[in-house]
Amino acid sequence: MTTIIQSTKPAMGAIWRNGLLAAGVAAVGNTILYVIGSATGNMPAIMTPMGQPLTLFPVLLMSIVPLLLATLAYAILTRLTATRANLIFRLVAALVFIGFLFGPVQLPGAPLGMIILLECMHVVAAGSILYFLTRS
Repeated sequence: MTTIIQSTKPAMGAIWRNGLLAAGVAAVGNTILYVIGSATGNMPAIMTPMGQPLTLFPVLLMSIVPLLLATLAYAILTRLTATRANLIFRLVAALVFIGFLFGPVQLPGAPLGMIILLECMHVVAAGSILYFLTRS
């Protein structure tokens, strides 16, 4: 007896819908964290390595654009691999997440509260993209 295993690839529309949903959830979550940090004095006007102060606009930009790029990477990955796209994506996302954890610590003059909030923002973005995309 032969068993045929069919591999179904997620629909491109479902991938992008979930990617946009993940970006939206990350943007809302990180906006809430930014507002809480600003209200408690934990988001001072510290210059980033790009020479700009950390305001809500860069927080939103860095909450949305990388998640859309991750969605593109996931869409390509699901088309290139017959199986295990979710596993590969989770491993790569975990490595990228670990790499980004060092950024807030390296901000010159950043208080501990700001570093903790920025690390939480990374968790929100990574958790959002992993949760929504792997369910496409």
